[in-house]
Amino acid sequence: MQFLKPAALYLEVVLALVALAWFKMVVHELAHLCGYLLVGWKPTLLQFGTGKKWTLRRGDFSLALGLMLFGGMASGIALTEKGFRWKYFF
Repeated sequence: MQFLKPAALYLEVVLALVALAWFKMVVHELAHLCGYLLVGWKPTLLQFGTGKKWTLRRGDFSLALGLMLFGGMASGIALTEKGFRWKYFF
């Protein structure tokens, strides 16, 4: 059985950690989006990554994918005055 050389093993570990971090970021931002929908807000933006980005727009909603896949953002607006109280949770 041939074992991986240390440099190749380190590269695989780093790539696995990067993939895990990106997956966690996607799940985190989708949870924000679900929170907006649960309290009656209108989501306006869901962005994964930063930097130069590709954007898909459908009505008032934008889905963006940035080139650097770290960080993300979800935003929305309250449709009623009562909804403004929820802003402290998002």
